Amino acid sequence: MTDQRTFSWDRRTFIGAGAAATALALGGVPLKILGQDRRLATTGGTVKTRSGSVRGLLKDGVQQFWCVPYGAPTGGANRFMPPQKPASWSGVKDLFEITFGAPLAPGAEEPSPVVTALNRKGPESEDCLSVNVFTPGLDNRARPVMVWMHGGGFTAGSGNYLLYDGTNLAKKEDVVVVSVNHRLNLFGFLHLADLGGEKWAGATNAGIQDLVAALAWVHDNIEAFGGDPSRVTIFGQSGGGGKTTTVMAMPSAKGLFHRAIAQSGSAFRGQTASDATDGAERYLAKLGLKRDQLDKLHELDTKTLQNAYYAEPRIERLANGPVIDGKILPRHQWDPTAPSYSANVPLIAGSVETENGWVGPPPSSSPTPRCSSASRSSSQATTRLRARSCSGSTSGRTRTYGTRCCGSPRSPTTRGAGTLRSSAASSRSSARPRRICTTSTGSRRFTTTGWALTTRSTFRSCSTTWTSAPR
Repeated sequence: MTDQRTFSWDRRTFIGAGAAATALALGGVPLKILGQDRRLATTGGTVKTRSGSVRGLLKDGVQQFWCVPYGAPTGGANRFMPPQKPASWSGVKDLFEITFGAPLAPGAEEPSPVVTALNRKGPESEDCLSVNVFTPGLDNRARPVMVWMHGGGFTAGSGNYLLYDGTNLAKKEDVVVVSVNHRLNLFGFLHLADLGGEKWAGATNAGIQDLVAALAWVHDNIEAFGGDPSRVTIFGQSGGGGKTTTVMAMPSAKGLFHRAIAQSGSAFRGQTASDATDGAERYLAKLGLKRDQLDKLHELDTKTLQNAYYAEPRIERLANGPVIDGKILPRHQWDPTAPSYSANVPLIAGSVETENGWVGPPPSSSPTPRCSSASRSSSQATTRLRARSCSGSTSGRTRTYGTRCCGSPRSPTTRGAGTLRSSAASSRSSARPRRICTTSTGSRRFTTTGWALTTRSTFRSCSTTWTSAPR
């Protein structure tokens, strides 16, 4: 079997499968989608794409189409090759739930519990070329289109995360939102173009070729979803920012997008073809294959390929990201100059507000004071005080993850700051606050093949005590 589909049987998947087996329905929508938490959804509209008709959900006034295929399955003879168009179908395909994400490292976990909580842990398969579409209306309004490229570098992540549900953005801004799934890690970036002759000449950068195929699908089909194919913005965060800036350097993507936003990550340089070829040859040796046996890569199952890829010792320079192959990616993305292919495309580059906040403050040689409060007894009045913690610890009912802490009491900067009650002698309070703040600064550097990001964050930590005012 060439396409091994590995299912993660977590609570959501179990509920979904059990409900599907009972063939129940709720509000005109099969109950199996409860595993995806679609309890308030009803059957949505039908759209005719170039491959066939699809029907989605309607939730909170937004039409949702989950995992619309933009490419054929990438297993078997399509493995490591350029993406192919999906096969056409007759009738109406119901797209009520996520299907497959790209194969990832076995047992891989998210670097942050915040992201883990918003990861549906869906099934993985080489049949992963799909987009999720969110639109306020199936009409001729010709709305702007925003195509989201997920984070996780070029090796991990998924466009199916609950974190990337585009319903609210589509509704609030009256735009059509598209999130993309594409090949990653070994399956997306094994460079075979210089090993197998003419047949394998296009076997490189499959993961970013997928992104261009998704944009071509948007160009051909998005008008039927209420979008304007002449107003397409590509955007992404972290690894998604690297993908955005890489697509800007691809000749095949020219004209398929018109604006770009790179958040907290950009790709300036790719991997050289010689390094990528060296890594591929060593990978073939792990599999017991020679250069003239590349066809056998199409016969092996997914697990066998993954085991060789992730087995220790790992192979350096192997399938970590975009390769400067001379055609798909002719040169380094942004070094030494910006790419000419997108010279007329406006680009917004920046970082998210609480960049790197979820990993906590940088190491400090001295203990970091935490925000605290002390109460004084009185029966005359009470005053409510904000309690904030700067290092992700709990103070009262406060839990914070941001990099900015202890701002003005009138404009708290932490998320979900809890409240504590402190008694005082009067409405103006006879107790006076004494506030002590310290500041620490640190740098963190994140790197993957082809791009690096150094963030410098300042963490401000404060402690508040209350003392009696002079009478």
